[in-house]
Amino acid sequence: MMSTESITLESGKKHTKRYPVRPSITVYDLVPLILFILVISLIFIIKPRLANVQFVELKANAGLTLVLATAGQTLALLTGGIDLSIGGVLSLTSSLAATMMTDEPLNILLWCAIILLIGMGAGLINGYVIAVLRVPPFIATLASWSIFNGLALLVLEDPGGHVSEPLRALVRSDPLGIPNSIVFIAILIVAWLLFKRSKWGTRLYAVGSDEAKAYLNGTDIVRTKMLAYVLSGCFAAVAGLYRTVEVGLGSPIAGDPFILTSAAAALVGGMSLAGGRGDLVNSILGAFIMLFIFDLIQFAGISSFYTPMVQGLFLILAVTLNTIGYRLQIRKALEQ
Repeated sequence: MMSTESITLESGKKHTKRYPVRPSITVYDLVPLILFILVISLIFIIKPRLANVQFVELKANAGLTLVLATAGQTLALLTGGIDLSIGGVLSLTSSLAATMMTDEPLNILLWCAIILLIGMGAGLINGYVIAVLRVPPFIATLASWSIFNGLALLVLEDPGGHVSEPLRALVRSDPLGIPNSIVFIAILIVAWLLFKRSKWGTRLYAVGSDEAKAYLNGTDIVRTKMLAYVLSGCFAAVAGLYRTVEVGLGSPIAGDPFILTSAAAALVGGMSLAGGRGDLVNSILGAFIMLFIFDLIQFAGISSFYTPMVQGLFLILAVTLNTIGYRLQIRKALEQ
């Protein structure tokens, strides 16, 4: 929306100045934050001794893999698609990191570069199949997930391998007294805020909101979708690398739990399956909500078998509130 103001120039002609109007933040936009505060408050009520820096560091370290996977999923969802291949890419890169890396700096740099290229290559293939060949994202990424999972099994048949000590030290050290996982998440948020305001970020929202209108406005649909999936693959590769360092070994099925969980986290964070709506910051909150739900159930003494049910209820609640809020915003905009 734009506000206007007419001013008279020296020549006597009138000129209309346009000012962008910042969208107002409603309570529905704060649903992920409210749910996050609710879950973490319940945990601290049940276990008051957990309200300390060590717990924050522990959960940040444990949650970074899901945050990275959710970041990639968020970009795919923005275009109106989905990326199931995150699981396969994560498994493959985890297996490679655990079997190919040594403690030599050059070897570490080489394989970090190879792992990133694998993730970007996977995203490039997905983007091409989806944007150019027009295969539905669910089918295209489901197929690539199976392919990369098979490659992961060729690299590493069973969980194992080793982790490069220099890489482990780099990830775990916190010379400033701030856990590196929190620093990584902060950098990711800053990078997102900059990207969101760039032309590429605007194009992602435009394509997801209305692909036909975006095309008529000059947006390159193919490039935009391919960029989203390339970045999604890159995030999945980094998630696989970090997961290997954090756990201490690789696994050919490491990525399987993150496929649906990353999508659920993004949806809890306010993303829309239709595309064009949502924000990575809220998706990150959604990732930690999904992570804390498991802790909440465990600390409450409830069987872990109920975890999927509770996560499903939170997902339904969050999606319902976000949908209601979006419809109310649309209705309000139409009435103005």
